[in-house]
Amino acid sequence: MFSAKPFVESNIGDEFWIKSSEKEMTDYSEKLKKSCMRARDISIVSLALITFMFILLVLGLALGGSPSENTDSLKAIILCALVLPVWFVFSSVQLKDALRYIRKANEHRFKISHVQITALTTENVEGNNRIFVYMNSLDRQGAGARIAIKEAMRRRLQTGLTGVMVMVEDESVKLDFDPFWFFPSELFGSSGVNGQTAAIVFEKADEQAQTAIINSCNKKYRPSLITNLIMLLPLTLSFVLFVMNAIAPDRFRPFLILTIFMYFPVYFIFLIKFTRKATGHNNLILLYAILLVAMNLLMVFAIKPNTFATEIRIAMLAAAYLSNLVLVFLLEKEYIDLLRELKNNRFKTSRVMVIKRIADEPLSVSLSSARKYRCVLSTPSGAYDEISISDSQFRHLKDGDAGYLVLFDKNQNKVLFEDA
Repeated sequence: MFSAKPFVESNIGDEFWIKSSEKEMTDYSEKLKKSCMRARDISIVSLALITFMFILLVLGLALGGSPSENTDSLKAIILCALVLPVWFVFSSVQLKDALRYIRKANEHRFKISHVQITALTTENVEGNNRIFVYMNSLDRQGAGARIAIKEAMRRRLQTGLTGVMVMVEDESVKLDFDPFWFFPSELFGSSGVNGQTAAIVFEKADEQAQTAIINSCNKKYRPSLITNLIMLLPLTLSFVLFVMNAIAPDRFRPFLILTIFMYFPVYFIFLIKFTRKATGHNNLILLYAILLVAMNLLMVFAIKPNTFATEIRIAMLAAAYLSNLVLVFLLEKEYIDLLRELKNNRFKTSRVMVIKRIADEPLSVSLSSARKYRCVLSTPSGAYDEISISDSQFRHLKDGDAGYLVLFDKNQNKVLFEDA
């Protein structure tokens, strides 16, 4: 498992980090625990799926005959032997790390610093591109620091942003966890268009603004939801036909090839969309996509006759289909979460105008690399902010377009909604 000592460099050393008031430490302890609990829950679900697949394998061996007499059963066993141990180790380490971070949060074993982001750079270190964030302390005048961060955090930071940087004590940088967290404050600074710092003040939206923002959210995200639901129909039909083939193979065998050609292209389209959406986020999400491939490969053995007992084959098909339902849910989770927060009025907003759009070069050249898009915004009062935007927003936004910059209460994310 990847592990490295975190890179932290400050002109005043460890004094850059402070032990704040008990109330503030408790507040950030709760935020840390909430973040880690999500990873804990995903790990528990993953371990439950591993257990379920292991039980299916054991029952399949018990009811499907000896592997020496059934080469398909042997192939399924080999595939499980390659996938399940890796998945089990990663999920177990993820769960162990999450529980340790939760314990440290409860014990207040972390340090904080009130900071303002001054620069974000990509630098070549020993032949590898690394992302660094430069920040000035708001607690001690003249104090600054440089920290190496991962892409997931880079996507949430902008120059001029103020907030609290948290460092968990005695932790290393790992594939699944990073010892650094950043929590933005409600007043955001920005370098602006002339390098001057200004702040955007967010206020609670009135009913008219709330309706306009919800309409803009629906306009932005609903077409994708409708498309994914339409694409889910052939997957559902394929699942039904696969089950019928498992029950009555002689009758439904002529439809098998057609069903395969209907199922797998749609499935891989979903998988590509999910992988692109997860790029730069928690590596566990990408691992989950890989494991979905494994589960659907196991489904190949379920649709072949005489591999396992009929009941086991139907259970394997159901597990693969449920994993695809989870995949579609994860694709649309952002829309579901945003819409729920907007309808419950758990956000603040500010009217803004697009000043300029920025397209960054990818950090590396690979199939998973993608350009990052940013947008500089201004308010009528002359305050500026800079946020990350999607590639579709980059394509259709124009300088001078107006909209609402929304700051959510729950996770402090900022989203730009154009006028509906």
